[in-house]
Amino acid sequence: MPGNGYIIEGIGFMKSNYLAIKDQIIALRRDLHAHPEVEFDLPYTADAICAFLDEHGISYQRDIAKSGICALIQGDYPGKTLLLRADMDALPVTEETGLSFASVHEGNMHACGHDIHVATVAAAGVLLHGMRSSLCGNVKLIFQPAEEGVGGAEPMIAEGIMENPHVDAALAMHVSPLSPAGVIEVKSGACMASPDHFYLTIYGKGTHGAEPQNGINPVAAGAEIVSALYRAVGEVAADESVFSVCCFNGGTATNVIPDTAFIGGTFRSFSQEEREQVEQTMDREISAICARYGATYDFNYVYLYPPVINHPELTVAFAASAKKVVGEQGIKWLEKPFMLGDDFAYFGKSVPACYFRGGCAPTLPAEPLHSPRFMADENCIEAGALAMVQFALDFLKNNE
Repeated sequence: MPGNGYIIEGIGFMKSNYLAIKDQIIALRRDLHAHPEVEFDLPYTADAICAFLDEHGISYQRDIAKSGICALIQGDYPGKTLLLRADMDALPVTEETGLSFASVHEGNMHACGHDIHVATVAAAGVLLHGMRSSLCGNVKLIFQPAEEGVGGAEPMIAEGIMENPHVDAALAMHVSPLSPAGVIEVKSGACMASPDHFYLTIYGKGTHGAEPQNGINPVAAGAEIVSALYRAVGEVAADESVFSVCCFNGGTATNVIPDTAFIGGTFRSFSQEEREQVEQTMDREISAICARYGATYDFNYVYLYPPVINHPELTVAFAASAKKVVGEQGIKWLEKPFMLGDDFAYFGKSVPACYFRGGCAPTLPAEPLHSPRFMADENCIEAGALAMVQFALDFLKNNE
């Protein structure tokens, strides 16, 4: 056993070690920010991360689920394994920040802070790698593709990243523009919702707008459907859920009834039973209204990620570790979950997991996530990385 080797975990020691690599970490973050890539197609991003890991002597496997990376830090003493996850894909958003390192890829932007997430886990990895001679157990660094929309966590898990060695717990950070750098936001239990989408195409019969009796108006049917769905879903869904119709497209002229209309949106929930009940309710309402109009339809309810549920005991333990880094005033317990979704949920279905938020607002109020003007205070990397390192040390020290 390492005996008193954990003395090196002192906050001052960790901060000085972070300062020694800070310029490299910031350079990595800015390089990734300037070269955003989306979904699974991340060649530049993966190469940059692997080059960084090579520079610091951290072993890894790459090309997992197309572009994912799994790095392993093995302590000199046996023990548990903690997984630290960073998503690394960007969004199809045109950047409007004016930063000197703004995106050079027109139409793509790190508008959700995944470049910050990568830098944070990379920094934590370097610090923990330097402490491996006194570590009891292992730390896996997961750099995951395709969090935005299609999901890269599940295919990476399917390719075996939770084994060899077996993962005992998982931790991840998401930036938060609601708090300044140095604040760690934590929430026990339900943290983020399941982000299901729905797609509805209504097929009518086009005709002149002055002669509606000669056609079937899909726009009129759609308007009635939207109102009916809000009412019906509201009757079966819990208070902690969100139903939103986000697009309604039909027709191109003011005097032409079109053949088709399209409606799409999202339902957010924390209950699998509720998700299934809402799908059935929607289909029933759509079917009844289309039948009255004589229209037909295609309805597709897409189940995306499950909700993110933070393990209560692990979350309390993480908050205690993070408090050593940011102080009691730097810990912000959240009362309500966020209705955003994240496929970190799949890690939580496999092992106890905690998803925390690291304050990143350069000023308050700050631009929200997914805004083309979203910017992050890079000091959030230090707070997030040191909180991860401190939790890793505390978690691995306890081998029970």
